[in-house]
Amino acid sequence: MKKKTTPCLPRILFVDDELSVLETFQSIFRKQFEVTIAQSSMEALGLLRMGLRFDVIVSDIMMPVMDGVEFLSNAKMLAPLSTRIALTGHADMERLADVVNQGHVYKFLMKPCRADRLAAAIQEAVNYAAHSRCTDEDFSRNLLAALNFRNLETSMHVERVGRVSALLAQSLGWNEDGAALLRKAAPLHDIGKIGIPDAVLLKPGRLTGEEYTIMKEHAQIGGEMLRNSSTPLLTMAREIALGHHERPDGTGYPHGIHCATIPLSARIVSVADVYDAMVNKRVYRNALSHAEALAIITDGRGTAFDSIVVDALISVVETLQTIYRPN
Repeated sequence: MKKKTTPCLPRILFVDDELSVLETFQSIFRKQFEVTIAQSSMEALGLLRMGLRFDVIVSDIMMPVMDGVEFLSNAKMLAPLSTRIALTGHADMERLADVVNQGHVYKFLMKPCRADRLAAAIQEAVNYAAHSRCTDEDFSRNLLAALNFRNLETSMHVERVGRVSALLAQSLGWNEDGAALLRKAAPLHDIGKIGIPDAVLLKPGRLTGEEYTIMKEHAQIGGEMLRNSSTPLLTMAREIALGHHERPDGTGYPHGIHCATIPLSARIVSVADVYDAMVNKRVYRNALSHAEALAIITDGRGTAFDSIVVDALISVVETLQTIYRPN
């Protein structure tokens, strides 16, 4: 006789400073969702830092120590695949405008909120997250297919950059969701090369100064291609496309920004991209050894590359080399 399998319920995190409210949520929704409660923003952030994953995070706005606006901002970074809902009273509207304008919430509901309305909003958020992931990944694959059609070398390169980036992110303490998202977003780092002329993109040799100026435009082009993106995958892909050639010392492109203002995702991909390029053969040079590549990147620590990312690379170099072993 076949054993019946229990369907996997959506995982929901409720955050509120009032225990009675949380216990009510737990009682009402325990049959529809897998419910976790946290009585403060700090407790909730602790759960996210431990790597616990939730389909939807529902947070009150008015809470002591760290309010819901700041919490949801942090939650977006720690759990980018979670959809976020804010619960707010009339007095919170100014603060709520901040969280909405910064893109940290999918939806907000006014308190008090009927249970059936909240349940419907949560289910809608669950469906939105699943649809967004599917749509984004299809869009990403189509973009990469267009780029790979022009340059077959790109296909293997971007896949490895994604794997290396995820490994570095995990070494830096990113949770499973964040590292998985980076692995999917990193391959789009050079998507702007779709807009670079073949004479430059496919040139079998080193570029002239003028050609290099044209090639550098791919970062800005990539950012423009992904400009209207608002979902986690494509938002991260855009910041990587724009920022992976920026340098901590401010001499990078396209904007010449310094380390503190370069998104960490872009700083990670910058190291992964250069490392992969150096240890693989190019038409104009032979592949460098892993030791040679590591030495060059280490020499650029703090100037060309973010120090903490270089340190992460050093810490995982033995694991990293397994990615490049012949099958």
